[in-house]
Amino acid sequence: PCLPSRTALFTSRFGFHTGVVNHSGVNADIRHRGGRRETGTRDEYATLPGALLEAGYRTAFVSPFPQRHGAFHVLDGFETWQDTGGGGTERAEVVSPHAERWLDDHAGEEDWFLHVNFWDPHTHYDTPESYGDPFADEPAPEWPDEATIREHYESYGPHSAHDLHHGYLTGEGAVEGVPRVPDEIAGREEFVQWINGYDTGISYMDAYVGRLLEQLEAAGVFEETLVVVSADHGENQGELNVYGDHQTADEYTCNVPLLVRGPGVETGVDRG
Repeated sequence: PCLPSRTALFTSRFGFHTGVVNHSGVNADIRHRGGRRETGTRDEYATLPGALLEAGYRTAFVSPFPQRHGAFHVLDGFETWQDTGGGGTERAEVVSPHAERWLDDHAGEEDWFLHVNFWDPHTHYDTPESYGDPFADEPAPEWPDEATIREHYESYGPHSAHDLHHGYLTGEGAVEGVPRVPDEIAGREEFVQWINGYDTGISYMDAYVGRLLEQLEAAGVFEETLVVVSADHGENQGELNVYGDHQTADEYTCNVPLLVRGPGVETGVDRG
């Protein structure tokens, strides 16, 4: 899930090594190193932003994440950071202006690294209704079929077809004010509504990523800027009877995008 994955992303070390394998408790903190600990994180837990900062880069972070999970180690190496203020669930139209203002000030400079965190592909898929339904005429995935959904619905578990919104833990059940998602998935009709909400969230975020790229073009630095788009986790969409969550280290949760574009990057797909 989020915190272990982001820790791995910034430290280049798996939770086996760092000890960060959960959101909370002692398993959300990097292991104490005792006598091996240096004055900082320049030992085996050095971070990518820290390395860039030491190399003379201006480093900045636009995200609600550290406050959401109390993750100080995800901030290591960032010269400045901006909490976007919504506890993690704010949409791209809230996050993007912070990044746009930073690029207004710094895009034309040499040697900078900006990390921007968007949430929109994450449940509850609450893209503004004004964005429309771009996938209304697109066929939904054929799986899960009606029989599979019925089997899922008659089973149980967090984020299962019968309990999409963790109601078994919170006691709240349905999510209010999010018209793009059903309360449960009892058949294909609800699944189509659900998966269209997911795809629309991705599309909405993608549009705001595009705005940032256009800003780089306007500043005349797009061609010389390395752009990386990735994610902390994927999302089960019915696999293992999990809809819109990332509970285990299965192949669906671990299926994340990695798009890299910039100087020295050849066109193609690497499946190695």
